Amino acid sequence: WDEAVAFFVEPPAVTDGGAFIGKKSKAEPAQIKEALRALKERLPPEGEWSVVEVEACLRALGGESELKPRDIFLATRIAVTGRPVSTPLFDTITALGRAEVGRRLDTAMALL
Repeated sequence: WDEAVAFFVEPPAVTDGGAFIGKKSKAEPAQIKEALRALKERLPPEGEWSVVEVEACLRALGGESELKPRDIFLATRIAVTGRPVSTPLFDTITALGRAEVGRRLDTAMALL
């Protein structure tokens, strides 16, 4: 697979919990873990699964959390794709589906 899109067919190979925290971030691993847990709980149900709903969910979490939205978005992107830069985040989450995103969030939380 092309490295740019391999995460669509293979789960990310992240093995270090520190990967979920940006270099300039002041976030603690426990805070990132809690944000990913909250995201998993808030993800829209399959019947409402769309780019618009996924984006609204992530932006709402970013607005309510003590973390900066960029910290939540980076951690989510790495949990979902294994990379700090990828295809558009909301589209990627929507394309992977709720079940797969849930599994990837679980894997990320286990590392934190």
